[in-house]
Amino acid sequence: MQSVNIESSWDISKHLLKENKLKVLSAVLIGLALMFVVPQIGILIIILPFFYYFIEAHGKFMSYFASANNMTYTKTGNLEDFSGRLFEKGMEGEISNVVAGAWNSFPIKIFNFSYEIRGGKNRQPRYFTVLEISFEKVKFPFILLKSKKMWSIWLSSGGESAEIPLYNQKFKLSATKGYEIETLQIFSERLLAYLADKAPHFSIEFSNNKINIFGEGLIGSKNKLITLLDTGKHIIDSSGAFISRLHDDFAALHPYYLNKK
Repeated sequence: MQSVNIESSWDISKHLLKENKLKVLSAVLIGLALMFVVPQIGILIIILPFFYYFIEAHGKFMSYFASANNMTYTKTGNLEDFSGRLFEKGMEGEISNVVAGAWNSFPIKIFNFSYEIRGGKNRQPRYFTVLEISFEKVKFPFILLKSKKMWSIWLSSGGESAEIPLYNQKFKLSATKGYEIETLQIFSERLLAYLADKAPHFSIEFSNNKINIFGEGLIGSKNKLITLLDTGKHIIDSSGAFISRLHDDFAALHPYYLNKK
């Protein structure tokens, strides 16, 4: 299958479903037959091939996106290699479809994160698409810029964090107490205006030496994935050098605020 004119995961998914139409049709017929006996299993069998081929298609889409942007692609990642309270959510957390590269000497990764919410016999999956920016020396306190459009995620800030008032009504900003000034220096009015205009659906978490920009769901549209990538590039271009220089400021504050018992 050619990588040209691939605009979304759905383009590839439709191709895979067409290519495997006999398998899909067989599953649908079996599922319909079971609907009269065990409805829940019948529905599951009908849905399963569509879900399977979409997940396969999304992996291919991320691989094509990596090639188009001179980045590398890996099917899975090790959860322990990633930092952030987002990755502590739920159960059965998994990293997949890791696209890695660099922008202006800053390592970046785009990947999918999934976890499960369990209640009794029910399992509900949650999916996110994340762009990670790595900094060489900086150790960040907890900082979270949460999009008000993102309703399905809540990250515990703990009792050590404080909400920082913003004029911008599209986000909520919080940080570890004692780091409010540095946090507002990072999220300048100019950067907040850019995010509100170009990326209002994304939230941003600072953890250890990482900045994680994330949106809900598996982003399977080329244009939307480019928006995520451009957001990361903009933060690097506009604020990367300044954020790196905060290393000394943070290092001086950590013994009083971050590391206190």
